[in-house]
Amino acid sequence: MEYRSSQRASPVEDRYILAHDLGTTGNKATLYTPEGELVASCFYPYETHYLSATWVEQNPEDWWRAVCLSTAKLLADSKTSPEAIKVVS
Repeated sequence: MEYRSSQRASPVEDRYILAHDLGTTGNKATLYTPEGELVASCFYPYETHYLSATWVEQNPEDWWRAVCLSTAKLLADSKTSPEAIKVVS
């Protein structure tokens, strides 16, 4: 899988909000300050299987893997300690 990540602000806080958006094509993990400033974001894609015109499936294990791996990458890229995460959404 390929990650896409970006950082927009310097992490200077000691507390952060970690948000996950599990969408149709992948998980977008974002890290915010309590004031709402975006610190970093990371996207981890997963597969959608189109079995027919009315039948689509995804593997829940892919969702969990995406959450775990995007969180790890986001924290590493932003040099944020897991202990600094105070809210997960």
